[in-house]
This record gives sequence, C-alpha cells and structure tokens, in this order.
Amino acid sequence: MDEFSQIELREINLSFKWEVRRMDDLLRRCGIRRDPLEYAVGLYDGEELACCGGFDGSTVKCVAVDPAHRGEALMNTLISHLQEKLVYRGVKNIKVFTKPENEAIFTSVGFHVVDKVDQVLLLESGHPGIRDYTAALEKERREGINGAIVMNCNPFTKGHRYLIEYAASRCDWLNVFVVREDKSLFPFDVRYDLVKRGTADLPNVIVRDGGDYMISSSTFPSYFLKEYSSATRVHANLDVDIFGKFIAPALGISVRFAGEEPFDPVTLEYNKAMIEILPKYGLEKPQIIERLHSGHEVISAGRVRRHLAKGEMDRVRECVPDLTYEFLLTERGAQIIQRIKETVSV
Repeated sequence: MDEFSQIELREINLSFKWEVRRMDDLLRRCGIRRDPLEYAVGLYDGEELACCGGFDGSTVKCVAVDPAHRGEALMNTLISHLQEKLVYRGVKNIKVFTKPENEAIFTSVGFHVVDKVDQVLLLESGHPGIRDYTAALEKERREGINGAIVMNCNPFTKGHRYLIEYAASRCDWLNVFVVREDKSLFPFDVRYDLVKRGTADLPNVIVRDGGDYMISSSTFPSYFLKEYSSATRVHANLDVDIFGKFIAPALGISVRFAGEEPFDPVTLEYNKAMIEILPKYGLEKPQIIERLHSGHEVISAGRVRRHLAKGEMDRVRECVPDLTYEFLLTERGAQIIQRIKETVSV
C-alpha cells in the first residue's frame, strides 16, 4: 500500500447499516446493485470509500471503484486481498462474474476466462477448473449416440422419471445431470440419491453430479445487469453456451432433452437458449418433451411442494415414485416437509 499510503484496506461490517449504506452508494454510482455477500471489504481514502468488493461462497462479486480513483490500481489490490481470503478459507477454485470490460483487471491477477456471453464474463482461478472438469468427463465418454438432460429434482417426481425414460429411449446413453447448487429445499445429496436409485433399472442412464458449471439461477449474480428481467436471459445463454462449448464435446453429447414448460418464464428462456445456441456447436435441435399429467395438472416438483405444504400426502403420493414417498416418511424427510410448510406459499 506504499504507493498510495493514504489508502487503507478495511473490512466492511455487513451488520452495520451505515457501512452497508456507504457501500450501496458506491455500487449505485457504478451502476451495480448489491448482491448477498458473506464478506465485504473496502479501500478507504480517509473516510471516503474508494473501492469495494466481496464474495459469497467461492464467487467474487460487487466489485466497484469510485470514478475519481480509477487508474490507481485499487481494484488489483482489492481482488488480490479477496483471493487471499478465499484461499485461506480453503477455496481452491475462485469464480467471478463481471462486465466484459473488466477482463484485463482480473486476468492481471491470475484469473482466466471461462466464457463470455452478452453482458457477462465468467472467469476463474485455481483448480479444479473447467479444463480439469472436462478432462474428467472425457475419460467417461461412451461410444454411440449420447444425450443429456439437466434436472434439479426438488424432489424427484413421476414427471422426472417419465422425462428420463422418454429421453433414454431415444439415445444409446443418457447423461442425467443433477444440479449441484444447494439452494433447494431438498439438499443435493438427497436429490442425487433419489434420481440415482429411481433410474437404476434403466441400463443406459448415467446420473452425474452437475458440478460447478451447471450454473444455478439462485447463484448467478445479476447485480451488474441494469434490468432484473435481462438476468434470466443472460444466465440461460451463459449456461447453455458453456454446455455446448465444453461439456457436450467432452462426453460426445449430440442431443439435449428438456421438459416442455408453458408457464415458467425461466424454463421457457432456457429452452429458447438451447434451441438458438446448441446447434452452433454441432448438436441437434433440442428435443422438448411434453410433460406427464395427473388429472388435469402437470406433475411437477412445485406441485409436490405445494401439496406437502398443505399436508396433502395422498396427493403427493399420486405424483412421486415410491422411493421418494418413502423418503418423505423418514425423519429427514419430515424435517424437509416442516421447512416447506414454513416457506412455501399455498
């Protein structure tokens, strides 16, 4: 810090409203909204906040420099500090979502570009990275027509089973990627186990951990996009582009499947992104599968959660395989149901 000795690096206490307000003011001047943060830090010129940033999990975000202090290498100092802090916490792979114009700042402190789409640049540093991930997938590549479907399964329903059966009947090998990001009411280990056991009788189905590159909408930082409505589109484009550029070629995937979605705008945007982007990487046009119905309603995980919130276990049983229903009767299942009753609107 000798080259600008008046600048001091200090942690921003996120429980102090006046400190957060000062950070919000700087972010706002830079066209950024504050996203949830575990840790935040600032570079201060006296009591003036000249630069700020933070991280949530392993992702660096909300980085901004006051226009009056640009050109002073403050961001390099701040990013290096956040990297050191994350490494100290045991994080081996650090990611950052930022505007494309910030690429040089991050590459100068050891980050490298994963992908760039629209208004978003995804970079990472450390290992395992995208190259390590795809190298591991390449070792498991199988001959024949390889397909893929990405699912959250919150929880695993008869609808999910139907989609998997349908897709598996149309390729030699079906790779089912279960989204790893753990913001769902049903934790990843539960979701993965239910899908794994619920498809064990299908010999050409391979259930895979979605890893760090099936990016969840709940963790995708939209803080630097001017309109919240554009975040879904950009996120879908980035997620699908990474799949087409890295994951599909690693496993020799030539077709991706998805469930039809007439109502949910997020899924609609994903399906649209797949149709537009995946053929550019040599994949077939995605196959959109009509959803399974029970009565007049589509069977969906959201419907199951609503029935659980109301205590309608008979209705739940109509929508889920036996193994999912049996899990719900366990002690851990009861704990999840209680959380659903506390959080799901009915």
